[in-house]
Amino acid sequence: AVQAAGMVAVLLLLPMAMAQELASSEEYLRMESLLRASLQGREHEASAEAANIRLKLATVLQALNFMHPDGGTRTAEAEVLYRSVLKVMKPNDKMVAQVHANLGALLLESFRAEDALVEIDKAIVLGAGVGNDFNRAKALSALGLIDEADKQYAAVADRAVGKDLSSFAKSAAGIQHMSEALIEAVSKVAAQASRIAGDIDAKGPDGAPYAPDWLAMPRDAELSWLEFAAFKGLHQRKKYSEAFDALRRANRHMRRSLTNEYDSANDRRTVGVIKSVFSGAQKLPGGYDDPSPVFVVGLPRSGSTLVEAILDSHSQVWGAGEDTALSPLAGEFNRRIHDADLAGTITSLGKSYIDRMYAMVPPAEPRPARIIDKMLRNLWHVGYIDAMLPSAKVVHIMRHPLDAGLSIYQQPFSGPSLPWAWDLNDIAVQINLTHEMAAHWDRALPGRVKTVLYEELVEYPREVAQELLSLVGLPWEESVMDFHKAIRSVATASVAQVRQPLYRTSVGRWRQYEAELAPLAEALGGTVAAYERRVEAALARRASSAASAKRDEL
Repeated sequence: AVQAAGMVAVLLLLPMAMAQELASSEEYLRMESLLRASLQGREHEASAEAANIRLKLATVLQALNFMHPDGGTRTAEAEVLYRSVLKVMKPNDKMVAQVHANLGALLLESFRAEDALVEIDKAIVLGAGVGNDFNRAKALSALGLIDEADKQYAAVADRAVGKDLSSFAKSAAGIQHMSEALIEAVSKVAAQASRIAGDIDAKGPDGAPYAPDWLAMPRDAELSWLEFAAFKGLHQRKKYSEAFDALRRANRHMRRSLTNEYDSANDRRTVGVIKSVFSGAQKLPGGYDDPSPVFVVGLPRSGSTLVEAILDSHSQVWGAGEDTALSPLAGEFNRRIHDADLAGTITSLGKSYIDRMYAMVPPAEPRPARIIDKMLRNLWHVGYIDAMLPSAKVVHIMRHPLDAGLSIYQQPFSGPSLPWAWDLNDIAVQINLTHEMAAHWDRALPGRVKTVLYEELVEYPREVAQELLSLVGLPWEESVMDFHKAIRSVATASVAQVRQPLYRTSVGRWRQYEAELAPLAEALGGTVAAYERRVEAALARRASSAASAKRDEL
């Protein structure tokens, strides 16, 4: 128990991504169990000791949510714990700033950017570290205040240069539009840090005695963020070959920094098991008949945030983001598959999903008719969705495999959930498995999954939006075409894209890096050509329908 408490005390002072490197999820779960035991019967006690236990438990719950999102069950409790601690802490307690900082980060992860800003600003006023200025920029970006966010990121980078490599690198990588001065600074720092890291790798910890203090021991994660920033600047200058070299280095460093290796063979086995279990040969009994869930699934960086933004702009829809309640229920489904009353079990699990998702809706929001669950991996769970929630709708957004692959490769995702995103061969495996999974559902459960092609969406947005609303059983509202004006928190890498009207410039962007992406194209095999034929046919149908409608008007 002493060891666990000591670990938590350290974690309180570290950024969440860094803290994650110090303990596995198993260790966090063990700490959670120990802390709950220590807190039993003292949940509302005002003593400093009880408050300290609540603070440590909140931090552990936040870390677990970062590693394994489960539908917000931990975040709500962590928020309550943090706020209870703030009520009993003395204003001059040096930990007050850190508690506000942790709470701000928690709210930011929970798609509550406005609430997060309140806590982050309190932390900054109380003298919390530069990491809170970085989180402030993230919150501004999530709210669509891109220019303000860029200024904040630039200010953080300016403050951090020469002092804090992590904050400098992450802030530079976060800026949407880099100044020439910052591009130059990033280039120089990245070159120097890489040289120092190379010397340390070759000669040991004392291999770079000339290194300035802030670059003395650069970590792989910091080098990765630096190279992602360098890529962004070089791409902005249209130096595509040099940009891709930086991108290779960024992904190599990020992969080295992570403890969880991608097991492609395991994913292939999992797909095989899913296809065997949910073959469509028989219909499972039961299921909770509720039309409110709308699942948006697919690969990252394929337009899922855009689909969610369009639907979420409807007055009767609420977007829950990627913090899904389905995954733990799928596990329970597996454990209870031999229950005597299987129909009752499956119905109960479906109702649990509905209850948990509605519990996530902020109290100030009216009860929505539809809730969007954008956990993309739920494509693999369509069999569970069909069994537990027979009236739920599933929308699979697809994008050109090379555009999707490039966009994934150039994105510094946070958290451990995408261990395959740092290697082009692994990305190819995941893209091919996603296409295989989608094709299986079309055969096993025909009509169950609505496929939206990204290229079709950006070319015919109104028509696709009308079809989506018809699918989920809602009337047309013009507001869905103004999704970029909606006041909503966006906590994914696509925030900049959904803060402006639809544009086509992201279609075919892979051609700027065609030579560099040749290994990805080869690994994808026939997937690219098959998708291109599909898009060509879809656009031809749309054009024919549009021409026919125009003739009818005449």
